[in-house]
Amino acid sequence: MTEIRHDLFVYETDAELAAQVERFAVAGLEADEAVTVTVSAGKERLLRAALGPAADYVSFLGTGDVYTRPEAAMASYEATVRRSEEALDGGIRVYGELPICETQAEWNRWMAYESLANRVFAHRPVVLMCGYDRRVVPEAVVHQAWQTHRVVHASVWQISREYEEPEVLVPTLEVPFEALPDLRSLPIGDGRLEDRLADELAAAGIPEGRARDLLVAAREVLINADRYGNGVRALRVGRVRGRFVCEIKDRGTGLDDPFAGYLPPSPQGRERAGLWIARQLTSQLELHSEPDGLIVRLWI
Repeated sequence: MTEIRHDLFVYETDAELAAQVERFAVAGLEADEAVTVTVSAGKERLLRAALGPAADYVSFLGTGDVYTRPEAAMASYEATVRRSEEALDGGIRVYGELPICETQAEWNRWMAYESLANRVFAHRPVVLMCGYDRRVVPEAVVHQAWQTHRVVHASVWQISREYEEPEVLVPTLEVPFEALPDLRSLPIGDGRLEDRLADELAAAGIPEGRARDLLVAAREVLINADRYGNGVRALRVGRVRGRFVCEIKDRGTGLDDPFAGYLPPSPQGRERAGLWIARQLTSQLELHSEPDGLIVRLWI
């Protein structure tokens, strides 16, 4: 497998940030690469000043606009890279800084995103550098980032001894599966599952757009259940901590794939895109294999 350029830059001062991003961006421009920098508004002003006239050739994006959810950010960057490949353009170079999270669970989702980038962008014409500002990022998260990047800059460039392959790391970052006994079971015998789910969403007062997203996501999961899981065993719904949850269980043997639904499907692999689509349309998707079937839990 081709080694991906996905480096970690850890810094503590604005001067360090400006110097490193200037070198990174200018190297890309000199190589005829498209250069994108995704940072906060304040850091954008700092970096524009450091780059001078070269800033006019760099695409600046806001952290809050790109990094809304890990799934959306991955899809956005992957689509950009794919368009470049299809157009036979030069490579792409991206410097980005993740949003500051309030909980470790939120950080864990972004760490999984960081790890998965090593698979999504392998063999692709992209150079990635992720910036972690020690003034605002918890030290425990900085340590986690050493597990998701092979090459790290912390005072000097070095090989990370903490690096873990995504197949090992990503499963450890998933939210522990929680039993939800208060979800209600819906009848599944007459093939009206989507209609019943639509009625439940309407009764729960879910806004039309979000309800439509969940219905599309659930349809993809139901298709998978029929195609790969010997049909639907159970469908449960309800509100949990103010959010609507739809849980679908099939009759299969479970799923042993740590990347299920995380990696973008190839243009030729649409039939395998169901879980990817469902992740894009929901705020959270959980998978849990049991001896009598796979549980897919969709949250909005």
